[in-house]
Amino acid sequence: MSSLDFRIPTPEERDTYGEIVARSFGFDPGDALPWVRGFGSENTRVLVEDGRVLGGLVVYRAGQWFGGRRVPMLGVAGVAIDPPFRGRGHATTLMREAVRAFAEEGFPIATLYPATQGIYRRAGFEQAGSRFEIRVPLSRCVFRERELVVRPEALEDRRAIEELHRRHGARYPGTLDRSEPLWARIRHPRRLPPHRGYLLEGPDGVEGYCFAASRPHSNHRLELHVSDYVVETERAARTLLAFFGAHASLADEVVWYGSASDPLLALLPEQRGRVTLLDVWMLRILDLRRALEGRGYPEAFSARLELEVHDDCIAANSGRFVLDVSGGKAEVRSGGSGRLRLHVRGLAALYTGFLSHVHLALLRLAEGDPRDLALAGVLFAGPPPAMPEIF
Repeated sequence: MSSLDFRIPTPEERDTYGEIVARSFGFDPGDALPWVRGFGSENTRVLVEDGRVLGGLVVYRAGQWFGGRRVPMLGVAGVAIDPPFRGRGHATTLMREAVRAFAEEGFPIATLYPATQGIYRRAGFEQAGSRFEIRVPLSRCVFRERELVVRPEALEDRRAIEELHRRHGARYPGTLDRSEPLWARIRHPRRLPPHRGYLLEGPDGVEGYCFAASRPHSNHRLELHVSDYVVETERAARTLLAFFGAHASLADEVVWYGSASDPLLALLPEQRGRVTLLDVWMLRILDLRRALEGRGYPEAFSARLELEVHDDCIAANSGRFVLDVSGGKAEVRSGGSGRLRLHVRGLAALYTGFLSHVHLALLRLAEGDPRDLALAGVLFAGPPPAMPEIF
């Protein structure tokens, strides 16, 4: 009788998984193998049956911002089962074993971009945030006067850029607190030219940055591709749009990624940008207590929610819990009446603020008295959760 084993791979098993990644996603093996090896065995897991690697996944160890606080997070990527062994439930087994193992490691949440949703929903993930592509004709970036100096990034600027990004994350839920591999992907996006960093600097210091590169588009013209940007002031936003507009002699459009309510769009003189939903990412609550106590809440608000959560994969997340919120922080303890009932998937969508209490009730991901539902909506509300990067 065969048995399945979810584990850290040997070097040989890791390379077999790298070949599965190449076959699954259409990568050149010469690209897939170095990519997998770059994660190291400690960040790679495989599903093995009788000594044969069926598939695996890799993880980024980082953080994600919610309610103004950083929550430790695992970014899951490269989920693949070898084509001959698909259709037998192995992907579901892989993901359910993964969430149990990562919960035991102490991570509160995990995030991923799904190629298909059913597998991940069976493992307790739910839609939790968006990634929009934003395109603006450079002819509309008509800001001529730069109020700040724009200069190329130097090596000694990296700490300042990372600090700007952390402050940005505290304001915008869903933002990643990037590890070095994730920063490397901002500077060297896959299948794109290397992106150069530019700082927006005034007399009092740096007020923003962007990472950008020109790439071929059509009819021998270019487009300006921006992998990441942060602005902390209106003049930084105007200076950045002017910087974009300076590329208009060779490029027709600038493209970047983020939220549908991106602040740069509000500064344009006319509504000529195109905003396209590219991806909806999913989140999994791995450790309910740590997740709820790790994120932030409205500081001027004190409240109590009595929850009953169902999680058929991680037993410690199932049961009744009391969430006490005060001064922007929360404490969680067992007990209470369970007045607000949620599946762990519904809790994920509530946790990020992606689905309102109205939508959660409509989809039967949450049930309870309308007052409890409305209170939950207030506690977890915020700007739309979004990420510029994909992993």
